[in-house]
Amino acid sequence: MSAAGPLKSRIVAFDGLRGVAAFIVIVSHFVLVFTPVWFTGSAGLDWSAPDIFAKTPLFLLQSGTFAVFVFFALSGFVMAQSAALSRAPLLALAVTRYLRLNVPVLASIGFALVLIALFPGAVVAVAEKVGHGWVASWYRPDGPSVGAAVFDALRVNYKTTLYYNPVVWTMKVELIGSLVVYVVYKAVPPRWRVPVLAAGLLFAFVENGTEGYLFGFFGGALVYEHWVRGRGFPVPLLWAALAAGLLLGGVPVAAPRGPAYEWLYVALDPVSDPDLSIRNIGALLLLVGVLYLPAPRALLATMAPRFLGRISFALYLVHFPILCTLVAAVWLRIGPDHQWLLFAGYAAVTLAAAWLLTVAVDEPAIRLLARARKWSQGWTGALAYGTGQHPSGTVGQPSLEPAGPAKAPPAERASGTP
Repeated sequence: MSAAGPLKSRIVAFDGLRGVAAFIVIVSHFVLVFTPVWFTGSAGLDWSAPDIFAKTPLFLLQSGTFAVFVFFALSGFVMAQSAALSRAPLLALAVTRYLRLNVPVLASIGFALVLIALFPGAVVAVAEKVGHGWVASWYRPDGPSVGAAVFDALRVNYKTTLYYNPVVWTMKVELIGSLVVYVVYKAVPPRWRVPVLAAGLLFAFVENGTEGYLFGFFGGALVYEHWVRGRGFPVPLLWAALAAGLLLGGVPVAAPRGPAYEWLYVALDPVSDPDLSIRNIGALLLLVGVLYLPAPRALLATMAPRFLGRISFALYLVHFPILCTLVAAVWLRIGPDHQWLLFAGYAAVTLAAAWLLTVAVDEPAIRLLARARKWSQGWTGALAYGTGQHPSGTVGQPSLEPAGPAKAPPAERASGTP
């Protein structure tokens, strides 16, 4: 049996998992833009090279779709840990979470605006050559105004914001999911916490849209509740969960999906949206495996995954504007015969830009918001509603300041998102 670590311990492997998931997102969009057949496969199932990667569990290596579900499950766990350990009131948690998500988003809009001005029409020209309608929908000349995009971002709508950075659709889910977890931990008595989370999990399982994406938040919080009580699982069961999570994470986005997955769609379709529920369950199983098994934890705690984890939020936010402007313009010059070289350059530029956004915007914002949460602990009256309490009845306060440049606190790294 594997049990929990110290109550306030920072799970470094989760940084690594988030970083790997963010890198898969940038791979996913590169393939979609320049070689979409490797992402969607053929109309049938002919076992050509593209189909092998698009219609088998190997799709996991490029499934940015699944990576987003991993982000949500990680956020559920880390937001539960944050709320349980923090003395900050509910209002302070909600406001700082809103700012923690939106400050980097607004910076990414400005970044995208500059790139679109420098490389106008590049992605539209690529779409005409590749023949992929999804690619053709971005950065067209008749896009919305910057003011409208910023306004929508501030009111957590993001509809026009998507023109400048389509990946920010996840921010609405992140904010709603985080607030739901905070309310459960600050407003629900500890003895009712697990039943409420379980009810939320069941509700999200049968829903679709935003409600369906909340499965990861409820599930991640329930995993935290199990872990923080020092409970574990048999090791063989944990390896089976990890393998099943990876298998479900590789479910293709396009039909036919092959015999490994079609039966799941048939079984789940009467009760839930299979596209959501399969990936939701897979992400939660992956989270459990990484949390409890020493080998995956050690692997994801190595230097490269941890670095990717440090810059994961910025990586998620900057990669798409770079891809559809600078990289698209280079592709138009060199053609489709140098895809690996183009990807290497794209990855290098994106990693550099993400690091700059991290050190210039993301980490300073985290430190300021940590100070605001600490200050809010002195609030009195109605503003002080809700305090974090562990199942044991004790109250703890985690260190919200980064221990160093590469050690932003887990509660503030959960957005990752994708």
